[in-house]
Amino acid sequence: MTATLAARTAESPAPPPGAMVEILRGIAVVRSPCEIENDCEGGDMTTQTSRYGIGTTLDLPYEAAVERTREALAKEGFGVLTEIDVRATLKKKLDVETRPYIILGACNPSFAHQALAAERDIGLLLPCNVIVYASDEPGKSVVAAMDPVEALSLTGNDEVRPIAEEVKARLTRALEALERI
Repeated sequence: MTATLAARTAESPAPPPGAMVEILRGIAVVRSPCEIENDCEGGDMTTQTSRYGIGTTLDLPYEAAVERTREALAKEGFGVLTEIDVRATLKKKLDVETRPYIILGACNPSFAHQALAAERDIGLLLPCNVIVYASDEPGKSVVAAMDPVEALSLTGNDEVRPIAEEVKARLTRALEALERI
């Protein structure tokens, strides 16, 4: 059963202007205006980068891209629980030089709680990894996020899918917000 949600909870940020919020299996799912109109192509550059990831390339140097990514995630209700500086780690452990590359472990506590209630061992698949790395093109960076729908489908638990869909929608909006900088 789908119903339009008129009010938001105190924990969740207000949906963007023009968005529609639906309740699917007890989970609030936000649809962007382009998703409602089925017209998301052409405006935003966020793409499915692999079977398990969504991402975009930004006209920003690495450090600025990392900072903006943190801000965009926060606006969608995600905190960064873990941070792995891949470049520093590989230099320290293997004495190799690599491009600047960071893995941010992003978590939305409300959705993590719902997912854990539906599937106790789902913590093996959390948090959502978001990567930022310097592109081959000078002054550009790549930002990508794990596709939670794909990753959490490993559970085979139908109760997890609407949670994963909402998390993907929020991660996609965060990536799209980066593109509008």
